[in-house]
Amino acid sequence: MAVMFTASGCIFSGDSTVQPTAADAATTIDTSAINDPDPFRAISLRIHPLTHLDGMSGDAAQCTLLVHFELKDRFGDSVRDIGVLRVELHSPDRQAIAWDINQTITPEENVERFDPSTRTYRVLLNSPRWVYEEAAKKGALLTVRVVYTMPQAERALRDEYRLPTSQ
Repeated sequence: MAVMFTASGCIFSGDSTVQPTAADAATTIDTSAINDPDPFRAISLRIHPLTHLDGMSGDAAQCTLLVHFELKDRFGDSVRDIGVLRVELHSPDRQAIAWDINQTITPEENVERFDPSTRTYRVLLNSPRWVYEEAAKKGALLTVRVVYTMPQAERALRDEYRLPTSQ
């Protein structure tokens, strides 16, 4: 059985520039992201709502802060990127505490922190007992701040998230 393919070509004549429309005028374009040689580099960070405090048992002197955060590229897709992580926990009644985590700077360590099922980085942090006690108060205001510094991009991404506490 013989199959015949017909190829058709297009001939272009005229101006190849694209003229903006009225709808384009309302769109804001981050030109630094467009000119980035890596279009899939992280340009935004979001602390994921899976972030929470794990409870304490008995006389434990610590509780665990489980932080989930995701990086997104300029297309809004979740991505991985190399960087240094800083997590801060703020309370209006206490001095802020901070953790500096360097285990996201090498590709091997970065992969270990990444959770493929949620497409987030997952970081467990030991917190002092007062964090859990503060969270148990009605109307407590505990805020997690994440700063992810990417040395190769000379850029730091930030987000804040208010931890769910007792109502």
